[in-house]
Parts: sequence; structure tokens; C-alpha cells
Amino acid sequence: MFPHNNEGRDVLLKEYDQEELQSIADNGCTGGVCFKHIYYGDTIAFFDKHEAEILDLIHVRYGVDELVTIFKKSEACYDSYRNECTWLFVENVATDVVIDNEESQLAEDQLIEEYMQPVDNYVDSLFSGELQQSAEQLMSISGVNPPNTMTLNRYLHH
Repeated sequence: MFPHNNEGRDVLLKEYDQEELQSIADNGCTGGVCFKHIYYGDTIAFFDKHEAEILDLIHVRYGVDELVTIFKKSEACYDSYRNECTWLFVENVATDVVIDNEESQLAEDQLIEEYMQPVDNYVDSLFSGELQQSAEQLMSISGVNPPNTMTLNRYLHH
């Protein structure tokens, strides 16, 4: 669509930490959560620098009709239009990062869970069940240490 190099996204990832991006994803920009992009001076400067990237994201994800809707909502005020487009871009980048982090955490948790699963009978399978048989034979030996005989009384001299 529009040629760009993701510099706008990179700028946002440097300006906001993970917690701030989570807050933006949860609440949007209108509440002042994206504190570095509150005022028109900030959002318009960001838009002007990263216009192709912003328009590309909106066009690809929402279609050209969304750009028209934003322009109408802004009552044909170009400053308002650039502000709204910037905020939509910031919100999308924040949401992408949050989703990526959640997916990475889930994948990591699943990997850890897989590593923690017991390896059922792996060693026993190497010996074709001989270990289980040997253990059962040891348990059946009588007289070595009968049940309930391992007490202090056993060591008292009478």
C-alpha cells in the first residue's frame, strides 16, 4: 500500500514500556494514557513523520472506508483527522505488542509444562521391565525389615 519502514512502531516501543502499552491497549488514547501523544502538537508531528505507516496500518486493517469515517468524524478538520489516525495507530501498536507478549508467555508456559511432565517408565523401558520386576522382588523379601520394625526399640539392648 504505502511504503514505510516501521519507524513509527519502533518509536512507540521506545517511548512506552510494557505496562504503559498494556494500559493503552486496555483504555485507548482518549483518556490521556498515551501521555506522549496527548496534544495535537505531538500527534500531528508524529503523523507527519510516519504518515505512510499510519495510513497503511489503518487501510490494511480497517479498509479505506475507515479513513473516510475518521475524516467525516473530524468534520473535515485535517488536524483532528491526523490526531485520530495517530491515536488509532498507537492503540493498534499497543494491542499488537500486548497480544505478542501474551502469546509468547503462553508458549513459554506450555514449554515449561512440557518439560515438567514425568517421563513415564522411560528408564524401565530401557530394561524391558526388569527394574519393575526387581523392585517387586525386593519388596517381597521377608525378614529384612518387616513393616513397623524400624523403631528405636529395635536398637535398645534388653
